[in-house]
This record gives sequence, C-alpha cells and structure tokens, in this order.
Amino acid sequence: MNKMSTREQLRAVLFVFPLSFILSGLVIRYGWNNILTTLDGVPSITLAQAIGLDILVSYITVSGGRKENDYDFVELLAKVIGTPIITFVLLWIVTLFL
Repeated sequence: MNKMSTREQLRAVLFVFPLSFILSGLVIRYGWNNILTTLDGVPSITLAQAIGLDILVSYITVSGGRKENDYDFVELLAKVIGTPIITFVLLWIVTLFL
C-alpha cells in the first residue's frame, strides 16, 4: 500500500475532508428529516446541524483502525464518496417503507 505524498495529503485536507463533511452532512440530514421526524416531537435539522452532528459522532466513535494517512489518495477519495452514497441508498430504501 502506498502512503500519500505531502502533496496528496494537502489535497486531502483542502478537498477531500470538506467534501466528506458535506456529503456526510447531507446523508445525516436526509436520514434525520425523513426518518426521525416521523416520530412525534422530533424537529428537522439543517445542513450545518447535520455536519456538526457528524463531526461530533466521528470524534466520539473514532477507533484505532487505519488512519487517514495510511490510505493512498484514490482509496481515500473512494471511501469519502462511497460510504455516504451507500448510506444514502440504504436510508432511501428505509424511507420507502414509511
């Protein structure tokens, strides 16, 4: 496995991580607003609240697995884009049954 070069690490910090926060925030907002709000008294959330929730939960649940700099740039990009898309599709399927 190739570790990222300094240039790729800089691209990851400037491009991939913000993209990850936005995509994850969109998925969390979709799931929250389309599943949890069906419960009585649970309010909708905004994108900013969803991103904050994602950052908080990620901070709390970080495990000792692979660190971000153990990935090469393509693997990191695939993880950042693929994980939210798969989660979104699963949440969308759940909302079909509500």
